[in-house]
Amino acid sequence: MAYELWLQKGSTILSETYRYILNDNTYQYRKYFTYVNSLGAVDTLTVWGAQDGVTSLSIATASKNLPFPYAIGDSEEFQYDAKFQQSYKCFLELEGKAQFGLFRDFLSSPYRFRFFGGSAYPIGIISSKWDEPSEDDTLCFADFEYKFLFTEDGQL
Repeated sequence: MAYELWLQKGSTILSETYRYILNDNTYQYRKYFTYVNSLGAVDTLTVWGAQDGVTSLSIATASKNLPFPYAIGDSEEFQYDAKFQQSYKCFLELEGKAQFGLFRDFLSSPYRFRFFGGSAYPIGIISSKWDEPSEDDTLCFADFEYKFLFTEDGQL
């Protein structure tokens, strides 16, 4: 869908014609990453692609020596302080080498957020290497790993 705008008085056109194209495709797996770019402005990287997720669980363990009549050294173990940490590998398609530069700007930002459900969640980049596009690439594919910069407490 597209529309054009211009200023007109009578039959005389007074301005340039501006064409606006509305893209109403919902794109499956669309994700928004908000970040502070290298110029200090807030910017958004919009990507389309599937992602794989991994959740890791860390649990602290403690032991308590058992009282008499148990033998010396007999102990009971228990677990506490369970925490979940989620990380994701995000696959994306970029429209050329210029957009790969914007992707590199996103990766080097000190402030990155994953925006969804009306909220922005702080993320950190886990990946340390990326394949650069070759000289004759017209479409560039990339992936990166990120994690949320918070943990969720679980009750055992």
